[in-house]
Amino acid sequence: MGWVHKVRHRSGGAGWQARWRDPAGVERAKNFGRKADAERYLVSLESDKLRGRYADPRFGRTRLSDWLVEWQSTRTNLSPATRLRDEASIRNHVISKLGSVAIGQLQPVHIAQWVATLDAAGLAPATTRKAYQLLSAALNAAVDNGLIPLSPCRNVKLPRLQAPDMRILEPGEIETLADAIDVRYRAMVLTAGYSGLRFGELAALRTERFDALRKTVRVEESLSEVRGEFAFKAPKSEASRRSVSVPGLLVEELAQHLARFSDGSGLLFTAPTGGPIRRTNFRRRIWGPAV
Repeated sequence: MGWVHKVRHRSGGAGWQARWRDPAGVERAKNFGRKADAERYLVSLESDKLRGRYADPRFGRTRLSDWLVEWQSTRTNLSPATRLRDEASIRNHVISKLGSVAIGQLQPVHIAQWVATLDAAGLAPATTRKAYQLLSAALNAAVDNGLIPLSPCRNVKLPRLQAPDMRILEPGEIETLADAIDVRYRAMVLTAGYSGLRFGELAALRTERFDALRKTVRVEESLSEVRGEFAFKAPKSEASRRSVSVPGLLVEELAQHLARFSDGSGLLFTAPTGGPIRRTNFRRRIWGPAV
């Protein structure tokens, strides 16, 4: 247990100093204006020690922005696209609002106020939730590293996610959409409609993963863009690596597509100039005008 004693400041005023030894046996001190506050602080420290939550108060002075940079540097298993997305969320929604605050000063009420501010600014619930998840993960890491005894990201009410208004297209509607699209992408639209593959999965399909005899396409990777550069990556889970059955009419469409548009790159669907299809170009030049 620590102890409290009266101290005199250089200004001539008096105060109370709490002194204690940390788990390593090093003596620490913190000043207070009132004796009762110093005593309560020591009781809290002892409680944290017993529960294994002790954190050196000096570490709590670390600015949140500095800790977020350090924490991000430890996340070495992220894909380039995920890293860029997370960095943007942290920069735009966390650091811009809370970056100058010392992590030891953050309390649940501050986190709740921050969430309410993001919500009031009109951010989508999913965007606010993602920013909160990143902040929570960073502060949990701060606890694990002994910077703070407990994360302030607890019992915070988050905006409710709204279920997307999704409608499954009928076969006739899929055909109508395919007829309206540029002929180069007709087979791609039909494949999306009948298989449910995402754009990144479609753009990464390779010719050898189309099996006309078994009437399947095999999903082994996904394509993303990071600062204009293409990146092929494996699925996040084994469940995403799969064979998808396709109807006979699509098998015929894909065979005709390959006979007409194959460019030797090994990709099933390619851009007019060859190589992978850029999502932004496709959405703006092909998909938008068609729908």
